[in-house]
Amino acid sequence: MAHKILIVDDEEMIRDLLIDIVDTLDLASDAVSDGELALQALAADQEIGLVILDMNMPVMSGRECYHQLRKTFPVLPVILSSGMDQDETERQFGPDKNLYFIQKPYSLAKISGLIQSILSVE
Repeated sequence: MAHKILIVDDEEMIRDLLIDIVDTLDLASDAVSDGELALQALAADQEIGLVILDMNMPVMSGRECYHQLRKTFPVLPVILSSGMDQDETERQFGPDKNLYFIQKPYSLAKISGLIQSILSVE
């Protein structure tokens, strides 16, 4: 059974789009609007095997959420979704072989391919 994907983005349109993409890949998903809700979802649902995490959100930023979730889930794959470029993101987050990056705006094919490649190597 494939893992569930947790979508974390404060924009409802983006959440809905990502839910639709995950559905087309025949994978389950859950979606929340901020980092605090993401941490709660991770604590409650052991089936989550990948997180797609927006960087800029109210309540708790993607950066803060990432650092918090790494304390409990050190090897959980995370895709950071940001307007920043990959070099800047890598400077801010340092090395993490389970951290992936996609720059906004991204194509449906690019995010689908990234999800599939991450889940196929698990």
